Amino acid sequence: VFGGSVKAVLAYISGDSFGIPYFLDSPIKLREFQRSFSSLSYILPNSNFWNDNEVIVKTNDRSYTVKDYDTLFEDINYPIAQKILKLVPEVWSNEPPGVKMYCFYGNLVETPEVLYYKSGFAKDNYPNIYYGDGDGTVNLKSLEGCRLWQGKQKQQIIHRMFPMGEHNGILQNPYLIRSVIEALEQ
Repeated sequence: VFGGSVKAVLAYISGDSFGIPYFLDSPIKLREFQRSFSSLSYILPNSNFWNDNEVIVKTNDRSYTVKDYDTLFEDINYPIAQKILKLVPEVWSNEPPGVKMYCFYGNLVETPEVLYYKSGFAKDNYPNIYYGDGDGTVNLKSLEGCRLWQGKQKQQIIHRMFPMGEHNGILQNPYLIRSVIEALEQ
């Protein structure tokens, strides 16, 4: 998750079931629990990957981009997230790692890209979700972060996409397993 995920924003605003069946727990019931994870701030969409004018959350009254987190957290009545976000160090570095790197990820799975709250941020309101490419959890632009280092270091960066590879399901993909074994044998 080089550049974040719109699903992290969804977790802050409405909660996210992350695959837990709704009859066990609804996303809104999980929200307070998820908000307590300081790690959630690490995976918010990052301005190194999302354009300043690229909308990630929309209501009838306004649109929010990666530059609007402070306002968004005020508007969802969760200002403590502003403080948490300011304490979290930047995860992404434009400086390449300087080691051979294998970057394996899934794509061609509908992944939340824009969250539309037609009725605003009412406590039990769940958004209409507009989807883009990714692994179902992480957006493709974030998964492809390793490509930004190509040509900037002498060590090789090998990336491989696995079509229809879901965020966790990809771990059972025989082609991924074979690729990992091949990488380890080199």
